[in-house]
Amino acid sequence: MLINIITLLAFVTASFSATGGSAQLKKVRLAIPTVDIVTLPLKMAQAKGFYQKEGLEVEIILIARALGVRAVLGNSVEFSTALGSILAAGARGVPVKLVSAITAKPTFDVISETKFSPSAGSRESKSAFPRAAAPSST
Repeated sequence: MLINIITLLAFVTASFSATGGSAQLKKVRLAIPTVDIVTLPLKMAQAKGFYQKEGLEVEIILIARALGVRAVLGNSVEFSTALGSILAAGARGVPVKLVSAITAKPTFDVISETKFSPSAGSRESKSAFPRAAAPSST
């Protein structure tokens, strides 16, 4: 009886070790239109194993912007990072959803009005943002 229990435990331990102790990873295909600073976080997450820790095996595929949306619609890939193409497709009524946006620069502008005084040669500026006060030394 004891030998049967030891054999069973050895078999269960060997089976658990053979699978690596983790569940099967879900395969996900991600289309990117270019390799640049915008896709860097995606590649870094892949290199650091963040996707695997969440149970995903992410395959990053370089696909032209317009083709990325078609690949999503045709179920060739699950996601695309072609932001402009996705927005354009959605505006035309294509059933797509924008989940997240990664940009390489701020998505806002600071607009101000600048006036030059010809008599004093000085420059006056009106901005939408007030100037920050200098920190007090108290």
